[in-house]
Amino acid sequence: MAEGLGFDRERPDTRLVPAFIVVAMALLAGCDGDTLYDRASPDLVPPSVAILAPEAGDDVLAGQAVPVRVVAADEDGVTSLEIRVSGSFAAAISRAYDPPLPAVEVDTTITVPAEAEGPAVVSATAINTQGGVAEAEPVEFNVALVDSIAPRVSIQVRGLLNEGLDTVSVRTADRLRLELRDSLLVDVTALDNPGGSGIRLVGVSAVVASSTRTDTLALGLSRDLGVARADTVVEAFTIPPPFADSLNLPDSMDIEIYGWTVDAGGNCSADIVDTTDRLRCLEATYGTETVTLATVAPQPQPVIAVAGRGKKLQEQGTIADILVDTLRSRAYLSNLSNNKINMFLPSSFTWGADVLVAAEPWGLALNIDEDTLFVGNSGGTSISFVSVSNTPREDLNRRLVTRNTPLFEVRKDSALTEAGRRRYDGTFIDFSDRPQFMAQDFTGRLLYSTKPTTAQRNGTLRVVVDEPGWDEPEARILIRPEDVLTQDTASISIANIDSLFVIQSAGAHDLVELFDHEAGFPDRLIRSGALQLEQAVDVMAQAGSDIFWRYGNWDLFAVGFADTTYVGASGDRRWVAFGEGGRSGPSRIVLWDATASRIHSRLLVADLVNNASERVRGVDLNEDGSLGASRGGVASYFFRLDLRLQGSVSEVTEGGSGTVLHWDHPDYVQGLNSSERTIAFLGTGDNKVKILDTVHFTERGTIEIRDALAGPLRSAPPLRSDNGGAGRNCSASTCVVAKLYGMTTRGSLVIIDVRRQDILPLP
Repeated sequence: MAEGLGFDRERPDTRLVPAFIVVAMALLAGCDGDTLYDRASPDLVPPSVAILAPEAGDDVLAGQAVPVRVVAADEDGVTSLEIRVSGSFAAAISRAYDPPLPAVEVDTTITVPAEAEGPAVVSATAINTQGGVAEAEPVEFNVALVDSIAPRVSIQVRGLLNEGLDTVSVRTADRLRLELRDSLLVDVTALDNPGGSGIRLVGVSAVVASSTRTDTLALGLSRDLGVARADTVVEAFTIPPPFADSLNLPDSMDIEIYGWTVDAGGNCSADIVDTTDRLRCLEATYGTETVTLATVAPQPQPVIAVAGRGKKLQEQGTIADILVDTLRSRAYLSNLSNNKINMFLPSSFTWGADVLVAAEPWGLALNIDEDTLFVGNSGGTSISFVSVSNTPREDLNRRLVTRNTPLFEVRKDSALTEAGRRRYDGTFIDFSDRPQFMAQDFTGRLLYSTKPTTAQRNGTLRVVVDEPGWDEPEARILIRPEDVLTQDTASISIANIDSLFVIQSAGAHDLVELFDHEAGFPDRLIRSGALQLEQAVDVMAQAGSDIFWRYGNWDLFAVGFADTTYVGASGDRRWVAFGEGGRSGPSRIVLWDATASRIHSRLLVADLVNNASERVRGVDLNEDGSLGASRGGVASYFFRLDLRLQGSVSEVTEGGSGTVLHWDHPDYVQGLNSSERTIAFLGTGDNKVKILDTVHFTERGTIEIRDALAGPLRSAPPLRSDNGGAGRNCSASTCVVAKLYGMTTRGSLVIIDVRRQDILPLP
């Protein structure tokens, strides 16, 4: 007798016996006297024994290994187990157990002789310690010289593989959104019949019906294993959005997905999702492509191919701002969580080297010469200067550490003391000094908002001035004379000094002493000396201090800004807009006029949009500042330099990103006609980018994208490599005329090509 043992697993370790007894007894619970019988004394209780493999009726190929699995159990212990094969070939396996075991298992293989053919029977006998003998119900199988049994196969759509993102699990019924470089992940599991010739080929086929085509197309993918495998084979396949038209997005498709396998004997089985049937294979031809299908069609997987291309951050974190460096074809992202600037290279669609800056970088701005990137470090009180001419790197010698910039009030008591002496009450008013969003005007002044904190709940608007020859730049709060409430002449409000002290004396009037430094020279002290209040402020002004003072009290609502305050600059840098994100009262929009070096206008958003609850979620200006755009919670608003509302476009979805104007939006003059440049872009909370007309204030198109936008959104010109290398010099309807850079709710950077054909003409 021939015996071939490829794998033999037994349980001689008594430490495993209790658990195995439970398993063996459960497997044998259905056995009775019809299948197990005692060949010894009728008073003896025989053991239990059962054959679990092969199964009755299995076809086994001559020359292959047949899996054999037998279990036996007895309360007193099993002393021996014998397995026999008879019929078209003979084999035997014997096991003795000393000490006896309450449960045993033999899990092995027996090689079938190459010349064997016809029926074969597996039988098994177990003996216990009392001499009780039991035989399992025999199992008959067939030995064939030719493998004619199809293997087993199953298929599962495991998820969606996003470029640069993690795999996302999906339900088959979902209409999946895929970018053109995304793929469906499909797992195909194949297993040949016991003793079969082994799995040789595994494949997947997709049949696609597209909304943009009248014909049906197909895609076939397969993998040759080289050597036939008798064990379970699991192969993963990625199916891209087949035949999606990149110039005609969105493209809706229904995809039928099939999995199939072929064994070394040439037998083929196919499967579809949500079935366990062993289906026959079917060859079908679509155009020039011949693919393997099943005799039963699956429920199609709905897919929509959309615009945009996303890229996962190399290191996850919150992105607070995006700046597009058109000159160098780069995008800079302020990674608030990791104290870095992430650099992206759109031409190669890869991440460049990160740039370390200070704590919690937020707002970004390029200087006039476009060789330095300003970074507002909101986790402290500094602004980084990053050189971008070559390999970006922060110039630590230029890092600007902003000074504390408080305001002061001094109030005179309304009545003299009994001794006829004047008393002063001084108030120190502090704000958050942590830089947030920023811009540089054409004079070189840096303007920025500051981030409110738990300790300092109001931020402010600041301007940084750096004159030639100064030792250090100077940062000042942006204030106007109107920010002082002048009805109280018993008080004086003071700004732009370093400190103020009230000097009290029991036998005289109170005095004040003011301290400051010469602008640009922090080590050059200016002090008033101990004087009466009006005398002290006059002395400071005459001594060269840039002190500001007015009778009255500060209007802290006018000076302080709550929540995020957005900043946007016109292309010519003459105008800078600030948009307040929220507060307990109405938000505001403020315009800075660089030519006049002052705040040009300041307006409550409620006055602009006639909605007291509206909040600013982004602000942008066109090239000359003649048109501004602001995103609110319910609409996008468009305004002139005098902050007069020109029009609005309502928005019904929650979430999304700010509204940005076309990167080359024309000057907003009387009689301006709508064109492909008089548009703005709005990222919605429902996976879309809306194109808004800024002359007639209506929608002019929608671009479907994969993930909803959230956070910063920027508009930039096409890359030089776009449009077949023509860049901006392209006149076809399919040309890319703008690129959008934004962050998604999935935490990835997405770049969206806006094509001329996406901008619908007005009726």
